[in-house]
Amino acid sequence: IRDLKFAARDRYAGGTELNKKSKYIASKKINITGPFKDLEKIQITIHTVNELIRDGKSEKLLNAWKKDSREAVECGIKLFKDQTLQRLMEKDAPASEVIEIISELHKIKAAPAIAL
Repeated sequence: IRDLKFAARDRYAGGTELNKKSKYIASKKINITGPFKDLEKIQITIHTVNELIRDGKSEKLLNAWKKDSREAVECGIKLFKDQTLQRLMEKDAPASEVIEIISELHKIKAAPAIAL
């Protein structure tokens, strides 16, 4: 891997900072790009909902994400409470529908294209 792109920061479990802190990793000359503001909002929102669905014991993790993306965490909490994403999962909605809803909430003008 020589080029790495990431959507969102993760103070709790992210590893891109190691590129600056580890001589070994730095010697690999990896080009790291990110975060991407709109994708970060979408990813953190979805991840927040997922953590709350899983066990609801995510305070430490959510607090770490809030340092960089408070709005996204709060949006995820709202979506969890009103069960928007849970209903979309139950009806097996396409990912594009989830992204459109979250993009509207964050006032992202065009939903970001996601290359698979």
